[in-house]
Amino acid sequence: MFLMKDRRSRPSLFGVIIAMKSADAFIDLLERGIRADRALSSLPQCELQYVAKVPIGVYLAANLFGWRFFPAPSLRQLALDRLRIREATNNLDKLTFWAQTRPEWALATGALSGVFVLVVHGDEGRKSLLETCGDDWDWLCTLRTQAGAKRYIFYAWPEN
Repeated sequence: MFLMKDRRSRPSLFGVIIAMKSADAFIDLLERGIRADRALSSLPQCELQYVAKVPIGVYLAANLFGWRFFPAPSLRQLALDRLRIREATNNLDKLTFWAQTRPEWALATGALSGVFVLVVHGDEGRKSLLETCGDDWDWLCTLRTQAGAKRYIFYAWPEN
């Protein structure tokens, strides 16, 4: 979705690495008699990947943008009756409950989340997009990300 990886394959949201210090390593250094300020400054950063077992990208998008997510059915269960899009939520308690099964996450697009996503597949899709837009580059002024050969371009859903 919008969770992407930077050049070093570290998870990031919109290109921003979310990092914190390791609490376990900090406590270990304190127990060895190292002063707190020295212990903190000597720790390497570790990436925050989950909040309450919810992937950080899902958590931040739900809280910052109000986007609603739901667990995507596995490929084996891809029947439409198992699609939970009507249950999509940005409620952390519900997301945490669903996260217990470690699902793949899906973004509910449209009026529900107030967003729609243009998916551009590979070089042919990119060429088609550039031909369609011509000299108008306004479409670049929005959230964009890439996963493999697919590019995702996010736009606000029209209010009317």
